[in-house]
Amino acid sequence: MTKRAAGTAVVELQALVNQHVKRSKDVRAIVLSGDDVAELLTELISIVEQALTRWASIYSPVQWLWTLRRVDPSVFKGDLSTTFGYDLALAETISGHSTARGGARIASNQLAYVLAESDAARVWRFCAGVRYLSNLHQTYRWANKGAPVRFAKRGPPQAEPSDELRQAAYAYDQRMDASSSYLAHSGNIAIPDSGGDAAITAFIQSEPFIMRVPDLPGPPALKAETVTRYVPHTVDFGPYIKVILHEPTPRDPSIAKEVAALGCLLSALYEFLWNHRQISGALQRGYLRWRREKLEQVFEDAYTRLPARFKKLVAWSGIVSAVEWIDIIKGMRGMSWPLVAGPVLRIDDDEVLLDLYSASVRLNTLISDFARDGEAANTRSNLFELRVQGLLDESPWQAPTTVRNMRGLTLRLGGKHLTDIDAIGCKDNQLLLVSCKSTIYSPQYDAGDFRVIRNRESLLLGAIRDWEKKVTFLQRNPVGDNYDFSNFDLIEGVVCTPLPVFVMHMPDVCTTPKGLLSGCSFVELESWLGNGTS
Repeated sequence: MTKRAAGTAVVELQALVNQHVKRSKDVRAIVLSGDDVAELLTELISIVEQALTRWASIYSPVQWLWTLRRVDPSVFKGDLSTTFGYDLALAETISGHSTARGGARIASNQLAYVLAESDAARVWRFCAGVRYLSNLHQTYRWANKGAPVRFAKRGPPQAEPSDELRQAAYAYDQRMDASSSYLAHSGNIAIPDSGGDAAITAFIQSEPFIMRVPDLPGPPALKAETVTRYVPHTVDFGPYIKVILHEPTPRDPSIAKEVAALGCLLSALYEFLWNHRQISGALQRGYLRWRREKLEQVFEDAYTRLPARFKKLVAWSGIVSAVEWIDIIKGMRGMSWPLVAGPVLRIDDDEVLLDLYSASVRLNTLISDFARDGEAANTRSNLFELRVQGLLDESPWQAPTTVRNMRGLTLRLGGKHLTDIDAIGCKDNQLLLVSCKSTIYSPQYDAGDFRVIRNRESLLLGAIRDWEKKVTFLQRNPVGDNYDFSNFDLIEGVVCTPLPVFVMHMPDVCTTPKGLLSGCSFVELESWLGNGTS
C-alpha cells in the first residue's frame, strides 16, 4: 500500500514537471546547462513545492510534526547521513504551512491521533513527494557545479556530471558529512560548555540509540531509559554574542530579533525541561508539548531570569518583553528553498508543540547572516584563529611559549612585513603554520547558488596559493627581524576553514603536511592532529 502511495506521488509530480518542461521548451526530451537549466529547475522546484503544500493541507501542522517525528528513519535515508536530516526538515517545513486544524485527542495526558490505513497512504504519498523535491534540489546543486541536466518524460530531471565532477562532488559531500559542527555556518567553531552563563543547549539529530533519561529535580528517578533520536548538545554562545554585539546596528532587524529569540530560548532550555518535568519526549521527538496558557507562563519566568549576556543580546535586538519574545518565535515560518527550518511553535487550539530541534537548526542557519564585514567580521576572524590555536595547544603539536607567542605576530624581514601568523604549532623538528579563513556558510551556499559556490572556491584557492608562497619563503628564510625558525628542519603550512569548501581540484601543495588537504576543515585538522600524523 505504501509503495503504491509513493508511486502515485511520483507519477503526479512527474506529470506537473513534464507539462511545464513541454510548455517551456516544446520538446519531449532535452539536455540543458548553465543559466537555462538553473532557471528551469527553479521554476520546477516552485511548482512541486506548491503541490506538496496542497497535499499537506489535510492535517494540522501539529499533527504533521507528531506524525513525521514517528516515521521510520529509512523513509528519508540516503547515501549520506545528512540526507535524512535534510529531507525530514524539508517535509516538516512544508507541512508547517498547512492551515488545517483539529484532529487531536488526549490519552493519558499524551497528545495522540487516530490513524487509519488511508492516513498512512497520505503520509507516505507526502513523504515520497518530499523526496522527489529533494532530488530536484540536488539536481540544482549539480547544475550549478557545471553538470548538464537531462529532462525526459519518463523520469525526474537527471544531472549528467562528468566523472571528474562526480568525483569532486562526492569527495566534498563525504567531507561535509564528516565535518559537521554546530554553529560552524557562522564562520567559527563552537566550544563545548558544561553550562556557564553564556551556554545554550541545542538538540542534534542522531541515529536512534538507548539513553538514560537524566534525573529531574526532586526524588531520584529509577534510572529510566528511552530511545533517543535528539541529543542535547551544550556549547558556549558567548563568542557569538560578542561578534553579534559588534554590529553597530542590525543589518536586518527581523533576523536580529530571531537570532536573539532563539539564543535565549536555547539558553533557558534546561529550565523548560527540568522545572516542568519534560525531558524524555524531547529526547524521543525533539519537541515539547504544552498547553497554551502554560507556555506563556514559562516564557515569562524564563525572561526574568535571562543571564546578563543574553539580556544584552535582547536589548541590542530590540526585544522589550516576554510577550514580544513569544510573538517572534510564533512568527518563525520555515522556508524550503533555500532551506530554513520552521515553524518553531506549532499551535492548534490549546495544544502547542515547541520544536526544540527546529529552533536549534534554524539558529545554526540564521547565525550566518552576521559579521559579514567591518569590525564584526574582524572579531569573527580573530575568534576563529583563537579556536584553531586552542586546537593546536591541546594536541601533540602544542608549541613551547617562545614559539606560541609568535601567534598573531606580523613577521618581518629586512624591515618589510611578510605575513601574520594565525595559528602555530610544532612537533619534534617540524613547524606547522596555519592560515585561518573564517568562511561563512549561508543558506544560498547550502542550496548550491552558482555565484556563491564559485566565490567561495575562488577565495579558498587564492588563499592556498598565497599561503604556499609565504611558507616557501619562510623555508628559505627561516630567520628574520623578529622571528627565528632555524631550529626546525621542516616548515609546513595549511589553510583551515570552519567547514569544507567545494573545489573542483584541491591543489596538491608541497608545503602541506602529508595526510592533510591544502585547504582543510577544522574537524579534518583536529583529526589529523589527534592521529599524531607527521
